[in-house]
Amino acid sequence: MKFSFPRLNRIVIKLRSFINLKIFGNLREKETVVAIPKVAIPKSLTTYYFVLASDKFLLVEEPVEEILRERVQHYRRIKKPTDFWIVQSPAFLDSEQLSELRTQLKEAKLPEEHSAIVSTDKSFITWLKLRLNNVAIGSFTAPTDDIPSPLASKRKATKIS
Repeated sequence: MKFSFPRLNRIVIKLRSFINLKIFGNLREKETVVAIPKVAIPKSLTTYYFVLASDKFLLVEEPVEEILRERVQHYRRIKKPTDFWIVQSPAFLDSEQLSELRTQLKEAKLPEEHSAIVSTDKSFITWLKLRLNNVAIGSFTAPTDDIPSPLASKRKATKIS
């Protein structure tokens, strides 16, 4: 759902009304200024699709770097903006939207450290699933109260000395 309020926050509407003032029986012009309060325009929800695997599998064992490099080159050729990202220890896994996936990961006894390739393009994620095999796929909508930032990571940044 997308809301549009053209120039709502920039325009002050001036209403001109004629008020019959009983003083001298004349019509007098009175300028009324109506200020419209700022309205919080809701951010549009976006569906994000992802491929999820262990860090070791996705970042070491599989040629993901080469796959993504080729994809970036393809996007540049067709002048399409990049719509995919790698997220280590994705924070969206803690959301209620993905509670079933978390349960499946625990039952499969996979390592706790996961990485994800997140995209807004469902066909790209489907293609990656076919290309990489042993990965989980899923989707979620964001931003929500549960997932304020779809690309957030739980991993702490480390200082480089």
